[in-house]
Amino acid sequence: MTTNLETIKIDGVYHQRDKPLENFYGPCLKQSIKYDRAVGYFRSTAYALITSDILPFIQNGGKIRLICSTQIRDQDIEAIYEAYKNPHQSISNNISQLISELNDQYDYPKVLASLIKFGHLEIKFIFKEKGIFHEKWGIFYDDNNNNVYFSGSYNETYAAWDHEHNLEHLLTRCSWKGVEDKGDILREINEFELYWENSQQGSITKSMNDDVKKELLSIAYNEESELESELLKIKEKNDKNSLDVSQNKLEKKEISLWDTAYDHQIQAIEEWKKNNKRGLIAHATGSGKTYTGILALDDHFKDHDNALITVPSEILVQQWAEEISSHLPDVEILKCSSTNKNWKDIFNKITKIKIENKKIIYLGINDSFQDIDILERLSSLEGLFFLADEVHRLGAPGNYSTLKILKDIDIKMGLSATPMRMGDKEGNDRIKSCFGSILKNCIFTVSDAISEGYLSTYNYYPMLIHLDEAEEGRWNHYTRKIINLMNTEENKDEQSEDLKLLTINRARIAKKASQKIDLSFRVIVDNFKLNQDQRWLVFLEDIEQIEDLKGPLIEENLPLYIYHSNLKDDVKERTLDSFKEKEGIILSIKCLDEGINIPSASKALIVASSQNYREFIQRRGRVLRKSKDKIADIYDILVNPKPLEGNNYIKKELKRSYIFAQDALNKTEAESKLNLFSIDAHLDPDTLIFDKNTFFNEEIEGDT
Repeated sequence: MTTNLETIKIDGVYHQRDKPLENFYGPCLKQSIKYDRAVGYFRSTAYALITSDILPFIQNGGKIRLICSTQIRDQDIEAIYEAYKNPHQSISNNISQLISELNDQYDYPKVLASLIKFGHLEIKFIFKEKGIFHEKWGIFYDDNNNNVYFSGSYNETYAAWDHEHNLEHLLTRCSWKGVEDKGDILREINEFELYWENSQQGSITKSMNDDVKKELLSIAYNEESELESELLKIKEKNDKNSLDVSQNKLEKKEISLWDTAYDHQIQAIEEWKKNNKRGLIAHATGSGKTYTGILALDDHFKDHDNALITVPSEILVQQWAEEISSHLPDVEILKCSSTNKNWKDIFNKITKIKIENKKIIYLGINDSFQDIDILERLSSLEGLFFLADEVHRLGAPGNYSTLKILKDIDIKMGLSATPMRMGDKEGNDRIKSCFGSILKNCIFTVSDAISEGYLSTYNYYPMLIHLDEAEEGRWNHYTRKIINLMNTEENKDEQSEDLKLLTINRARIAKKASQKIDLSFRVIVDNFKLNQDQRWLVFLEDIEQIEDLKGPLIEENLPLYIYHSNLKDDVKERTLDSFKEKEGIILSIKCLDEGINIPSASKALIVASSQNYREFIQRRGRVLRKSKDKIADIYDILVNPKPLEGNNYIKKELKRSYIFAQDALNKTEAESKLNLFSIDAHLDPDTLIFDKNTFFNEEIEGDT
C-alpha cells in the first residue's frame, strides 16, 4: 500500500489534552515507511499504546531507527544497556530478568525482540562527551518523499504518549507546507544521519553488543506472521479497553469549563484570586482572553449573582454574548447597547428589586456606562464583578466617571493584550487606581501564544519606500515648524498642543505617501489567488486611501469588502459575516484593530501603520488567529522620509518592524532586510530592538 503523510490533518502543536498518540503519532506511523527517532529514554511499553498503528507500518515494510541515551534502566531493556557496559556479567544477571516477564498476558519484550529480528527496529546507543543525550525529536518518511518532523518533551515511554499521564507537548513541521519547513526538516535529517553514522562531534554512537543482541533475539518469534498475529490480538484488546474507558468516563463525568482551559488561563485565575480578585491580565490576542474572563465569571457566580462587562464596540458585545451563552447557559445577559433599544428600561426594573437565584450579566460598550445614575446603581449591587475587556480603552478621559465610581467595587478584572496605554501616564494611573497593576505570572505574549500553538505561525515581509519630491518638501516644511516651536520658550502649554498637531500632520504625509498605493496594488495582485479561499486584511489610513486603492482592484475583478467606522452597525456586521464565509480582500481603517475574530484571515497588508505598541500588536493579532493548517503572511510598507535633520519617524517604524520580525518564521530574512533599511536611514540596528519583557515588567504588581 502506498503511504502519503499529506492525507493526515497535522496541527502545528499538540498538548497532552489533544491526544497526540491518537491524533498525530499513530496516524503518521500508519502513513510511513520509515521513522527516525532521537530520544533520551526508551521503553518497549510505548508500543503497547500504538500497536493498532504499528501493524500497518510493519505491513508497509516500515523501519524504525532509534537513537537513545545510555541512561536506560527500564525492566524490559535494561539488559541491553548493562550488556553494552559489561556483556558477560549482563548476560547472566539481566537477560534472565527480561525473559521472566514472558508470563504476562502480552509479551512486550518479545514484541520488541521480534521487531529487531525482522528488521523493523534498529537501536543505537549514544554516549555524550559531556552530560547525557537528551534530544527529543523524530522524523516520519512516506513513499512520496514527504516528511513530518516533530520535537518536544515526549520520550519513547508509555507515560509520555498517554494523554492521561504526563503533561507534555510537541511542535510539528511538514515538508509540503513551505520552503522553510522543508529546509528545517532536511537539516534535522542530516543531523540524525551524523549521529547514526557516529560522525557527530562530541558523541559516540554504538550498536547493540552482538552477544546481547543474540541473547535478546532468542526470545523473538520464529516467523514474522506470529509477530503480526500477536500485534493484532493486542490491538483488539486495547481497542476494547479504550472503548470501555471512554464509556465509563462519559457516564461518570461531564467535561467542564475548567477541563478544557489552558494552563495560562488557569494560572491567571489563580493569581487573580490570590490578589483578592483584583488586577490586570495581559493575554495576547487569540490566546483565549475571553475564555479567561468566562472562567472568572464561572467562579464568581458560585457565590454571587451580578456581573458587569464593558467592551469598546458593538461587535464585541455580540461576541461576548455568544461566548457566555455557550459556556454559561444559566446566566441571563442584558445587552446594554444600541442593539437593545429598551435596555435602560429593563435595567431600571431589575436593579430596583432583589431577584433571588437569578444570575445576571450587564454587558455593554464603554459609552453605555457614562450615566452617573446607572453607574451608581451598578456599584450598589451586592457582590458585583466588574470585568473590563480591552481595559486600556477605559483609561481615556471620556471614561473617567466609569473608573471613578466603580473604583470601590471589590471584585474587578481588566483584560487586554496590552493593558497599559503607551505614553499616557494619567490614563494608566486611572486604570491602575481602579484595577491594580498587571498581575505576576499573568503575561502571555504573542511569542508565547505562537510557541504554544494558540496563534498561527507567520512570515513577515517588510518593504521600504521613500517620499516623492513634493511630499518630501511638505515633510521638511513641517519639520522646520516643529524645530522652531521646540526652540521657543514662551507659552509652553500651548506649544505642547501645537507641537502635537504638527507632528500628527507630518506623520500623515508618510502614512499617505503616494508610492504606497502602487506598491499595495502590486502586492495584492501578485499574491492574491482566486478560488483558494484567501482572506486579506488591508489596513489603511482613511476613506480617501481606501478609495484610491479600491478603484484599481475593482478593475482586476478582485472580491472586495469595505469596513470603517462610518458604516452603519448592521452594514459592518453583514460585511464581516460575508468576509468570514467567502474569500476576498477587506479594505479597512483602524476599527479592525481590536477584538474582531476572523480566524480564516491569513494575509495582512499594513499600508498605514501605527507606531503605538498596543495598536500594532493588536493589528498583527487579527491575522494570527488559529485556523486549520494556517501559516499567515504579513506584508508591511515602511516609509523613510529622509528629512533635513533627524529621522525619528523611520526609527519608530523600524522598532515596530523588528518586533514583527522577532516572532516570524522567516526571522533571518526579515531582519536582514530591516538591517539594510536601518543603514539606509543611517541608524544602528542594535539600537532598534524593543524589549517587550521590560515593557511589561515595569507594570507588574509589586515590581514597579
